[in-house]
Amino acid sequence: MSNTVSSRSAKLLPLGLFLTVIAAAFSFAFTPLRASQDEWWHLKTGLWIIENRRLPVNDIFTYTGENMPWHNHEWLAQMIFYAVYEWGGRRAIGAVRALIVFKALIFAAAIAVLALLARMRCGAWAPALLTAVLAAEISRRTIYPRPPIFSYLLFAVFLFALSAWKMRLLRGRWLWALAPLMVVWANLHGMCLLGIFATGAFAAGEFVETVRNSEFSIKNWTKPSFIRRMLSPSFLFLAGLTLALIVCAMANPAGWRMFFLGRNFTGDPLLRFVIAEMQPPPFPLQRVDFRNGTWGLVFVPGFATFWVTAAAFVILLGWNRFRLAFAADYFIAGFFLYQAASHWRLLPLFALAVAGPLAWLITERLRMLSARALRSAHFGLGGLAALLAFLYVFTVGEPPPHTFFRRNLQLWRGGVMNHTEYPSELMDFIIRARLPDRMFSEINYCGYTMWRLSPEHHKLFTDNRFDVFGSRFYGEAETIASGLERGDSIAAIHTVRENWRELLDRYGINFIVISAEAPLNQKLRAQGGWKRICYTSPPSASGIIPLEGFHVYLRDDPRFAGAAARALELFQQQHPLWPAPGQLDKMRTSPF
Repeated sequence: MSNTVSSRSAKLLPLGLFLTVIAAAFSFAFTPLRASQDEWWHLKTGLWIIENRRLPVNDIFTYTGENMPWHNHEWLAQMIFYAVYEWGGRRAIGAVRALIVFKALIFAAAIAVLALLARMRCGAWAPALLTAVLAAEISRRTIYPRPPIFSYLLFAVFLFALSAWKMRLLRGRWLWALAPLMVVWANLHGMCLLGIFATGAFAAGEFVETVRNSEFSIKNWTKPSFIRRMLSPSFLFLAGLTLALIVCAMANPAGWRMFFLGRNFTGDPLLRFVIAEMQPPPFPLQRVDFRNGTWGLVFVPGFATFWVTAAAFVILLGWNRFRLAFAADYFIAGFFLYQAASHWRLLPLFALAVAGPLAWLITERLRMLSARALRSAHFGLGGLAALLAFLYVFTVGEPPPHTFFRRNLQLWRGGVMNHTEYPSELMDFIIRARLPDRMFSEINYCGYTMWRLSPEHHKLFTDNRFDVFGSRFYGEAETIASGLERGDSIAAIHTVRENWRELLDRYGINFIVISAEAPLNQKLRAQGGWKRICYTSPPSASGIIPLEGFHVYLRDDPRFAGAAARALELFQQQHPLWPAPGQLDKMRTSPF
């Protein structure tokens, strides 16, 4: 009887640990929206496609790019997101919460597939679950209701299928199911190229293994028999599948352009500098200069899990004499290790790519132990996976003290987003005031602004679809928002050729929505020709204007006298005790 109970416990323990890891992954993704804009314009695009029953040919959301072709390769993801959002709005769950639950489920499914992949690769649950919980933690900063969430899951599925084929657990003909899956992926997100890369890496791995297992000689390379041996059936099969996937990836509105969309921002020095996600992940030990002239090292835990995992992978690889189970692992793990160390937006891809080989390396090292020590090691690794999952969910706070568990409770209780970062009242004011066309607004809030205003009320100056626009309009938007003059530079890379006044006039901009801390506020007051018609944060009792919230300026033109009067009346209705917008110029602008 005791043996039966012990056997049953041995089977239930891995299941319990597996569910714990998946619950932690779900917790990382089940959080309110905060400081994120892209999901809003994806929703708006999905709504537009559903309402118009077609894909846009040119850009429909900005007036600067309205004549530019828009090859929207993410249309299917956008329609799915809006369908979930609309469904949640008709149910008690709520629209935004439904969207968050949906992406949390997809992310949890990706980590589940990853755990199964690692278990298949190493043959043990404990190392697999440890690598899975590390992967979930490494990925947590990029878990948004955006199209990349589909790519995380599908990349894990591709790696699982290819690894199963390599381990002879899946017949080759089943891999052809990846071709129609690639067609779906190519219309969900541009990262479908990951599937092509993974399949090509396994094909290259087959070639390398064949060469490694053959008698190598330079003279042999000229012999047809040797070349035929190098072109093994498995290599030819995967090479053919890779070519088929390339063709399938072009079955989307972007067509062959799919393979070059990333160049608009990855090859742009200005965007590489200003987009935070394109920066390397900060190293845990950061140098800090103190006021007394000395300096010291400070531990910054934000990306520590990635660096520790990367270091562990390299150390274990060296300890194992640089041997990996599959030759494809060298291509996949090495490529994504380099990419993640260069751009932290690619951390989830590193986590997915390295989990299987890392679990295998851990298991290889454990084989050196005795049977009793091996059982203890597996028990310890399983306990470590559970402990890390617990610590990440209940103690990690970003920003402190908002742990993931607290943010989960906040979302469960109805706090679906941080409303200070999504200025709904400001959008209501702009709509009700019926301001003239040609609005300028900052790119930081472009997603939510697009969701509320464009294209039915006001098109935007530009937004952060850098794969469509590159940095051209970003540079102009930054010039206006910062009030730059000719010869000034942006990020010490881009030189301004037209100053902010010239850009406002050339584009015929009639009203401006700008954050209170933006330098453009001072420029507009000094320049004249503009009226402040709204602000969103009240001055303090001492007459200090806070550097938060937004200000709205209207061009001082007789044509817009009616709009100015309407805006002032609306502002006074909303804030009867606040000073009129025109009176702010007589007050102190800041406490400094």
